[in-house]
Amino acid sequence: MGGPCGPRTVTRMKPIAVVYGTVMGNAGACAHQLSAELTRAGIDHDVVRMSDLDHDSVVEAKLLMVVVSTTGNGHPPHNATAFHNHLHKKRPNLTGLRFGVLAMGSRRYPKFAECGKSFDRIFDALGADRVVERVDCDGDFQFPLRVFTRSLMAHFDAHPDVYADS
Repeated sequence: MGGPCGPRTVTRMKPIAVVYGTVMGNAGACAHQLSAELTRAGIDHDVVRMSDLDHDSVVEAKLLMVVVSTTGNGHPPHNATAFHNHLHKKRPNLTGLRFGVLAMGSRRYPKFAECGKSFDRIFDALGADRVVERVDCDGDFQFPLRVFTRSLMAHFDAHPDVYADS
């Protein structure tokens, strides 16, 4: 979403958005693979790096898919820190927002996929509705991403009226 002058803030998101935070690029790759599946299904959406996200616009989305890696001792990636802190400190009311989380990490670390788990917990605590169970990826993300994508597509199939304008 960034341009030649650097990242830009997305002020208005489409009703369906895939947001990602990444260190090494794997979460971004997963977000874009998920985007390709949504495009193939004819579902209009945005893909937004968390550092480009207008935090207050999140409540306008019908559905927010979060794809995020974990760094250090369970911390969010640098480009996800501001959004993570916003949710935990400002605690906006997210009632009406639907969400799902693809959490990435490595079981070699004690706080495996902790950043994604934290996003999942805070969205739930702030009133958002989980429509896809969180999927945790340990290193290889292709199979967990397929599971996550299938669950999301099944959700769309089960609720076509909710996403009719998307």
